[in-house]
Amino acid sequence: MRRRTGVARDAAFPALPAGRGQDAGVGSAWRRLGDFLARAGANWHHSKWDFRKVIAAGPAKVHLDVRFTRNRIDNSVIGSFRSLWILTETGGRWAVAAAVELRGLSGKIGFAVGGNG
Repeated sequence: MRRRTGVARDAAFPALPAGRGQDAGVGSAWRRLGDFLARAGANWHHSKWDFRKVIAAGPAKVHLDVRFTRNRIDNSVIGSFRSLWILTETGGRWAVAAAVELRGLSGKIGFAVGGNG
């Protein structure tokens, strides 16, 4: 249960990939945990980071290019997933504010900063 309470605690976002419905933000941390576990699959035991790369950072927000692999209890691979994560600090607590799966992309992720001039 320790792993599950950690997921519920650290996900300050709807815990659904973008485009999964407008009610994604509705519900308790435990409902969001249930949504996560449904996507992770019945055989999911743990995940491992393949990489985490900072692509933009400020004092209260960090954008990360990440890839992680979900594994079964015997360490066999369920799948690898590449995502863009946005972490924010609110009231002294850092948590994931948004996560978008990046399907079919390889190489570096670029970003543009808009402005006047």
